[in-house]
Amino acid sequence: MTTQRTTIIAGLLLLVAGVLRAELPPDAQSAMEKGVLAAQQQDYALAAKYFAEARELAPEAPELLYNLGLAESKIPGRELRAIAWFGAYLAANPAAPNAKAVRKQMDALDVTNQVNITRFIKTTTDAANLVPNPDRQREDLIMPSLYRGGSLHYAVILLAKNGNSAEALKVAEGIGDAGMRSRAQGVVGLILAKSGDKAGARKCFSLAVRTGKNTGSSNWALAVNQAWAGEIEAALMTAESVTDDAWASGYVKCEIAKAMIEKGDIPAANQLLAEVERIAYYMKNEIGDDTHKSDTYKSLGEVYVQAGDLAAAHKAADQIKVDWYKKSVLTEISNAQAAKQKYDWKSQAKSGDFAGALQAVDKLGQEKWTAVSAVAKMQAGSGDFAGALNTVATIPNNWGKDHARWVVIEVQIQRQSPSAPQDWIALNTEVLSGPIFTEFSSTLATLPKGSAKETFDALYDTASEVLLMRAAVTRMMKMQRTKQIKS
Repeated sequence: MTTQRTTIIAGLLLLVAGVLRAELPPDAQSAMEKGVLAAQQQDYALAAKYFAEARELAPEAPELLYNLGLAESKIPGRELRAIAWFGAYLAANPAAPNAKAVRKQMDALDVTNQVNITRFIKTTTDAANLVPNPDRQREDLIMPSLYRGGSLHYAVILLAKNGNSAEALKVAEGIGDAGMRSRAQGVVGLILAKSGDKAGARKCFSLAVRTGKNTGSSNWALAVNQAWAGEIEAALMTAESVTDDAWASGYVKCEIAKAMIEKGDIPAANQLLAEVERIAYYMKNEIGDDTHKSDTYKSLGEVYVQAGDLAAAHKAADQIKVDWYKKSVLTEISNAQAAKQKYDWKSQAKSGDFAGALQAVDKLGQEKWTAVSAVAKMQAGSGDFAGALNTVATIPNNWGKDHARWVVIEVQIQRQSPSAPQDWIALNTEVLSGPIFTEFSSTLATLPKGSAKETFDALYDTASEVLLMRAAVTRMMKMQRTKQIKS
C-alpha cells in the first residue's frame, strides 16, 4: 500500500514540478495544489473534484487532464472515466515523455473494466434464469418477453456484445421456445456481422434457420437481423418462409427494402415494396385491437420516404386508419418536403454547415427534434463528436435526448479516425458523468429489488449502458493507438 501511494504521489508531483506544465490561472493553480494534497492523503474522489475545478478554468491544461486520469484510476468503477482523461491527455500531447507509461496504464484500466463488466453480465444472466416461466396453460395469454425465455434472450445480447458469442449461444440453448431461441441466435449473428466476423455471423444465421425451421412466423425476426447485417440475399430467402403471417411478411420485406435503399439499390427495393403493397391490399380490414393493416401501410410510408418517393408515401398514409400511425408518416413526409424546399437542413448538414442546418431545423416547429437528432448523427459522422453531444443537449425532451445520445455514441463506435482532446473530454463531461460511471457500487445498491423480472430488467438496463460506453471508449483507444503506431 505504501509503495502504491508513493507511486501515485510521485506521478502527481512530477507534473506539478514542470513536465508538460501549462501556465495556470492562480485559482486553477490553487485548486490543483489542493488536489495534490488530497491525493497525498489518498482521498482520490476529493482530489478528482479539485482537479475538475481547476480544469474548468484551464480546460485543456495537460497536467490537469493527466492528474484527473491518475485520481480517477484509483476509484473503483471509474475506469472508463480515467481512460478518457488519459486519452484526452495523449490526444493533446502525443509526444509526451510519459506517453508510453500512460498507454500502459490505459491498458490496465481497460482490462479491469473488462473483468468487471464480464462479472456483471454473469450476474445479470443468473438473474435472467431466476425469472419464472408462466403457467403453461396461460402461456398464450402472456407476452414472451415477460417470462424467462425473453429475459435469457436479452442476456444473450449482452454476452454477444461483450465479445463472448460462444457463451451467448450456450445461454440461448436454455430458451425453451424454439421461435425465441432462433431469434436469439439470429441476434448473435447480427452482432458478429457488425463486428466484422461475417463467417461467424453466417454460422449463427444458419443455426437460427435450423432452430426455427418449424416455426415459420418466428423467422421474420431472423430475416430482419440478416437484412440489418447486410446479408440481403439470405434475408430474402428467410423471408420466403414467412408465409403464415401477412403482417410479419410485410414488415420483413419493408426492412429488407430499407437495407437495399441504404446500399443504393432502389429498383430492387421498389420491387419488394410492390409485393408489400399487394400483401397490405389483401389483408383483412381492422376490427377492434387489430391494427396490422395500418401498421403495414405505416411501414410502407416510412420506406417510401426513405426512398424519396413522397407521392407513394402519401398514398400509403391515406390507407392508415390508426391516427397516430398516420400522423407519424405525415410528419416524416412533412420533414422530407421541408428538406427539399426552403428548410434544406439535410443538404446543409451534409456539407458540414451544422450551425446553418440547426437554424433551418428550428423553423420546422414542434416536430423538429427528430431532425435535430439527425443533424447530431451527421455531425458525429463528420468526426465532431463533442459538437454532436452539444447539439443533443439542446433537445428538451428527455427521452429524445437519451435516444439521440445513444445514436451519436453508436456513430462514434464506428469511427475510423482518432478523436480530438475535446472529444475525450466531452465523453466524460456529457456521457460518463452519470452515477453508473461515478458511483457504480452505490448505484447498484439502489436498483429495484422487486420481482425477479424487475430485478433482471434493472440489471440489464445498467449493463447495456455500460457496454455501449465501453465500446465507445475502446474504439477511441484503438484509433488513437493506430495513429500513434503509424507516426
